[in-house]
Order: sequence, then structure tokens, then C-alpha cells
Amino acid sequence: MTSALPGDGKTITALNLAASIAQGGRSTVLVEADLRRPSVSKLLGLVPDVGVTNVVAGKATIDEVTQAAAGFDVITSGPIPPNPSELLGSQAFGRLIDSLLEKYENVVIDTPPLLAVTDAAVASVVADAVILVCQAKRTRKTELRRALLGLRAVDANIVGVVINQISIPGSSYYQYSYKTPTPRRTRGRGAGGQSGE
Repeated sequence: MTSALPGDGKTITALNLAASIAQGGRSTVLVEADLRRPSVSKLLGLVPDVGVTNVVAGKATIDEVTQAAAGFDVITSGPIPPNPSELLGSQAFGRLIDSLLEKYENVVIDTPPLLAVTDAAVASVVADAVILVCQAKRTRKTELRRALLGLRAVDANIVGVVINQISIPGSSYYQYSYKTPTPRRTRGRGAGGQSGE
């Protein structure tokens, strides 16, 4: 799961996707691969000190950093590293995702915005599918086009675009929030896998 720009709603969309899959009875885990502006731990009320960076650095096991949310598991970013792109492009990160795919039916990966840094494009290489999130009346066509070109440059499997904040006459506006820590699990090698702000 990714977006063109910060603030387009990719993290919330990733959380909603993980929750929806888990409600269908499939084991699901959300991996926070936005290592620059992580927000999942705050949104879900989880411990932010351990996560992806600890596992990739070989300082913790997957079980040690996995936390329970509302029906699915979460691995937060962990401490912010000095080299996010390098870390996400490492073999260790690929091994982390492979290990999760052996344990969960679905892995949803929340990555950084594409146009801000190269992290999302790098991380999308390990994802089976990528979903691009954009915001109505905010994301410009040129930005969306650049984001898509960036993903295509690394042969990412783009399966769809989510447009949020659409105003439909006569409809009500619904807002979702997450605060309850509970049990774990996701496959589908992430929605680009990966990544809402």
C-alpha cells in the first residue's frame, strides 16, 4: 500500500484492508514499512520501540516484535533507521516478508509515499501486488502519473488505485479509528504491498 504524496490516506487504507481481510477469517499481519514517518503504533496504541528495523538488523525475532491489533497482527516500524531505502531493499527485509508469508495468509505492507522518497518503489519489489492510494481533489494527475511510472520502473504489480475522500451527494461521511490492541495475522504478499497517512 502506497500513495503519491504524504497525507493521501495510505496508512488508514492499509489498516482498513488488514481489518477487512481478518474479518473474513484469514490470518493477516500488517507490516509498517514507512520507516520515515511511522504512525501505526500511535493509531493503534501499540508499542513503537520494536519492529521491522529490529528484525532486519538481527536484533529481534519476528515473534518478539509482533503485536496484536483488532483481529490482526502488526509489526510496527521500530526505531527509525538512518538508511530506510537501503534497509527496505536489503535481503534481510525480503527474508522477513518471506517468513511472514509462511506464517500468515495475507501480509499487508504500508510503505512511504512514492514521490517523497524511493522507499516505496524499493519495497514494492517484495510485494505480490501494489495498491496506490490517492485523495480526491488533492492528488493531481501529474503526481499520480509519476507515481505509477515509478512503480512500473521496478516492475511492480499494480493491481488498483484507491480514491478516498470522495464526496457523494446524499451520503454520510464515515470516519474510522483504531485503538484496540488484540490478536494477529495476512498473505497476498502485501499490498505494496505495502502501505495511510
